[in-house]
Amino acid sequence: MGTGFRVMSFNIRHYWADDGENSWDRRSQALIQVLRRNQTEVICFQEVNYPIFEFLAKALPGYEVASDLKSQGPRWEYRPIYVKKPIRILEKETLSLSDTPQVPSKSWGSTFIRQVTRVLLEMDGAALAVYNTHLDFEEEVQLNQAKVIWKTVQAKDKNRPVILCGDFNSTPDKKDYGFLTGKGDLGEGTGDFKDSMAGQEANTYHGFKAGLRVGYIDWILYRGPGLYLVQPVQTIEDKPWGRFPSDHYPVVAAFGLPGKIKSA
Repeated sequence: MGTGFRVMSFNIRHYWADDGENSWDRRSQALIQVLRRNQTEVICFQEVNYPIFEFLAKALPGYEVASDLKSQGPRWEYRPIYVKKPIRILEKETLSLSDTPQVPSKSWGSTFIRQVTRVLLEMDGAALAVYNTHLDFEEEVQLNQAKVIWKTVQAKDKNRPVILCGDFNSTPDKKDYGFLTGKGDLGEGTGDFKDSMAGQEANTYHGFKAGLRVGYIDWILYRGPGLYLVQPVQTIEDKPWGRFPSDHYPVVAAFGLPGKIKSA
């Protein structure tokens, strides 16, 4: 028997950002409402800071979190993955998207230390790897960071179903998307991810400004044996009490997975 589940990717905006009317204190309850209205089995957050973990624990009862929970200071960005019980977390790790992935580090002129959180889950006897990331800003840097992710997938989860979520700070016409999906003239060794978005005209970033369209920069990609798309990505544009919960829209996709996929 197979398993159906939903995945959300959501950049919730740093709590310390000076956003005036859209500051964390003013929008945090709207965020809770959006999560309650759009419940999923897996949630990949970006721009989570250490003081927010307690808030999310209260907002998401019944979930287990996979993240490096060591405090690196109040402004350090975490990319936690929240998993609804009884889904089991078998493995979890955090890697830097750099020449030295095992330690917090940056390479290729990246503005910030960028990382990826990886978890291996068990759902009704089937194994699923989920990756959650947030890439830097320049196209060549993004490409190199995407290559670290793909190298990790090939080393750890080559023959498993994999879902890759995140804020990629780029649109599908850029090199990192082409590399991860095997499209474009980027040579051999590119990825084989599929996009869960039905059309790439979507907009996932608004910057707290109605009508602002930066484009489709928050992705949910998938690959591997048995994993299939049930419902393409939906952009959640809820504004509880007229308040944006973040400067990004959360995106949600639904998948199906047959049982007993175990091989690495």
